[in-house]
Amino acid sequence: MIRINCILIILILLLVQYTKAEDNYCLGLKKYNQNDNVGAIASFSKAIEDNPKDAKAYCKRGNAKYLLLDYTGAIRDCTKAIEINPKYAEAYNVRGITERKLKDSISAINDFKISAEIIPVTPEDFNSRGDARLYLKNIISAIEDYTKAIEIDPKNIEAYIFRGDAKIMQEDYKGAIIDFTNAIEIDPRNSRAYNSRGDAKSSLDDYVGAIEDCSKAIEIYPKYAFAYLNRGIAKSSLHDYNGAIIDYNMAIAINPKYEYAYDWRGSAKFSIQDYKDAIKDHTSAIEINPRKAIYYLNRGVAKHYLQNYEDAIADFDKAITLDPKYSAIYNNRGHSNYLLLKYKDAIEDYTKAMKINPDNAIYIYNRGLAKYYSSDYIGAIADFDKSLKIDPKYMLAYSYRGSSKVETKDYNGAFSDLDKAINLDSLNARNYYEKGILEFTLKGYNQAIKDFDRAIKIDSQNDQIYNWRACAKYALSDYENAILDYSNAIKLSPKEGVYYYSRGLVESQVKQIESANIDFKKATKLGYIIPKK
Repeated sequence: MIRINCILIILILLLVQYTKAEDNYCLGLKKYNQNDNVGAIASFSKAIEDNPKDAKAYCKRGNAKYLLLDYTGAIRDCTKAIEINPKYAEAYNVRGITERKLKDSISAINDFKISAEIIPVTPEDFNSRGDARLYLKNIISAIEDYTKAIEIDPKNIEAYIFRGDAKIMQEDYKGAIIDFTNAIEIDPRNSRAYNSRGDAKSSLDDYVGAIEDCSKAIEIYPKYAFAYLNRGIAKSSLHDYNGAIIDYNMAIAINPKYEYAYDWRGSAKFSIQDYKDAIKDHTSAIEINPRKAIYYLNRGVAKHYLQNYEDAIADFDKAITLDPKYSAIYNNRGHSNYLLLKYKDAIEDYTKAMKINPDNAIYIYNRGLAKYYSSDYIGAIADFDKSLKIDPKYMLAYSYRGSSKVETKDYNGAFSDLDKAINLDSLNARNYYEKGILEFTLKGYNQAIKDFDRAIKIDSQNDQIYNWRACAKYALSDYENAILDYSNAIKLSPKEGVYYYSRGLVESQVKQIESANIDFKKATKLGYIIPKK
């Protein structure tokens, strides 16, 4: 009898211990779902103390460690879970994700394959196999597994969230929103569902709705770095860059190793023309993850805008070594080479960008522009033709094709193109300026002056327009106003010797010999070589 009582006591103690383990596991799961990973780890650890054979506690603790960037600890816990239960699909998935983060792609793929081969029974099993298939980029099969989990358990929140994530990967944003909404209806305090729905809304350009959802996620869990990031991205899309920077600051304060937050903050600072700080942020992202091409691209663009073209090219070079099929990198390197007057290199870069993305009108136009400035006007026209076939409303392509036709003496074609450019954008000074030069070339001086007048009304700080208008007025013997226009050109560009020389010629014409001599001397001093008579 005493022996039976002892056995009963032991069984009761074991049951109490098991119950405590389950309670701690459930508490850990609740904290995990609220993104309180530190608290979740503490609860899962207590569950493991009470039940050292609790594979699911090890697995979930490993997942929480992964989210806190403790990759070694995550792999250790998942491996322990697999030792206890070799058929535990979720443990293979979490270990695989962690291995992928550590660039051990062979081990990661092997773990995902093992997980995908485990025959599911419970909704959790289907979720795990769905995750494995998702990581193996078998999205359709993953959605089928999540759907099966929902059929078995219509209240399975994780299945709705996972299926929503998979639909985002399919660009089925409306379908994803429906799944996240279903998860929210089941659990109105699920911060992840709100954040993910916000992400999907951003993809549909519903930035206000995205901000509302991310704000709700933050209200539920104030330390949700990902939600701050997504809200910041939505604010950036609404051009609220200062508000976005505040959100990125919060994300970084929560997670100082959050590479995406640094990169996005750098982009927001770039948008408010704070290029130096943008470079610092992109550099921080690179220091955390030096294998991401877009971080070098973004830093290179910021350096480009600071006119550090050589440094920008170095960043673009690095980005290309990391992702040689990223067309935008070649295009941006082409810009830097173009502004260094390395037109041949620029043309090569734009050509490489076009090979990757042959239907990008901007890349083709950019190559045409480089050809134009390297005096290959026939080649430029051919590129502008291609660009306009793709985008018939590309104003600048008409404008520069018109300029190219001027150089090839196709004046009627030039007039037609410049008129089309003006019709597309009547507030672009260049179009009137170029048309004015064309009129001047054909000795239509009065019409040229009208075109230059329109150009100056739009852009009163362009010295070249004043210079050309002065030339037209001089041709009409309007010497007084020609002198005024040359003077305006000199005010805007006081180191341009040719303007002094030209004004001196007009002054000589009206017998202002002393002023003319002063201007000729100034022109010579500035390095202008006065033509011999």
